[in-house]
Amino acid sequence: HIGWQHVIIDDNANTVFITNKDTSLDVGGIAKGYAAEMVAQYLIESGVTTGIVDAGGNNRMIGTKLDNTPWRVGIQHPENDGSIFTIDILPNYSVSTSGDYQRFYVAKDLKQYHHIIDPDTLFPSEYFRSISVTASNSAIADILSTTLFTMNYEDGLAFVEKYNTSNPDSEIGVAWISDVDKKFEADNSFIQDDLFIAYTSNLKNSLNN
Repeated sequence: HIGWQHVIIDDNANTVFITNKDTSLDVGGIAKGYAAEMVAQYLIESGVTTGIVDAGGNNRMIGTKLDNTPWRVGIQHPENDGSIFTIDILPNYSVSTSGDYQRFYVAKDLKQYHHIIDPDTLFPSEYFRSISVTASNSAIADILSTTLFTMNYEDGLAFVEKYNTSNPDSEIGVAWISDVDKKFEADNSFIQDDLFIAYTSNLKNSLNN
């Protein structure tokens, strides 16, 4: 029951029609990021020049801190409430994190099943513990952190490089976190607290561990 073939969008009538009674739409993968971006735009239009819109896993920066240094955002440790590292965010940029550690349940087989579904297997994606994306638009960051979570590192990195080539003025940065036993070859990486962290080269001077 999945697939856009079940959805008809009429731009002229501003309507969405679903042709399959067992299909539904869920905007959970983009709603918070979009909302954070709309709030930030409203605040900027109202004269706010510095601040953060925090939507829980989605943070949209407005300008820099009052001392002109960049906002620094902690990326949550998948196993506890602390931060495993921080990222210095560009002015008016956003960061969104998608992970397996907040929305999940433990089934009778004692396995933890989280909420981000791999469209190929229809089971929770198992490549990473979390992915964080920095982008100039909070909605884009939210969309891409969820999307990249369902792609292996090689495909994800190829996607990021293609995106950045097509959008040189609004590049995205990405940090992948996986268990050490699932580590992979990456040009930029380190191990911390039994977790493997890889990141794009444009985050090299922004990431603090």
